[in-house]
Amino acid sequence: MVAELSDAAWLAARTYRWAADAQASFAWDATGYRGIVVPPTHIAHALRAGDERVVAVAGYPTGRHHSLIKASEARLAIQQGAHEAWVSVDDTNADPNSVLADLIAVREACPRPAELGLLLPAEGALSAAQLAELAATAGYERVIADAPVDAALEVVAWAADDDAAVAALGAGAAALVRP
Repeated sequence: MVAELSDAAWLAARTYRWAADAQASFAWDATGYRGIVVPPTHIAHALRAGDERVVAVAGYPTGRHHSLIKASEARLAIQQGAHEAWVSVDDTNADPNSVLADLIAVREACPRPAELGLLLPAEGALSAAQLAELAATAGYERVIADAPVDAALEVVAWAADDDAAVAALGAGAAALVRP
């Protein structure tokens, strides 16, 4: 017999809570979310709080960190217990080879089974489709976007409210990030 999920349980299983900027991220309630996105310094607390899936950001928010720093930040996050790392890239970098090298450096530092996601910038020198293709080439599992993007990877969409969540899921997003 297959257990039926309510709409709320189905949505919760596909939602990450964004706490990467929150000053009060030490006071979140882990109930009702697939996981939580935190700065690397909050991984231990998220794990102690019982979050099902902890995601750390690397190179956040600008992506203008040196590749080795970004790779080290992601690797340390995984070693501290994060289930995956979401990486920011420099939105002013128009050289696809340079961006690919940046993404590969992080993947090399965080081999599977660690999962990686690329935080797509709202605007940038490279299109969202180009960045998604580079992420797929580098071996990433997902892209995180604020607008629909055609990608071979799982797409996680930003959703500030219920209407945005419905629209994102309708556009093909596999999961959501909520504030």
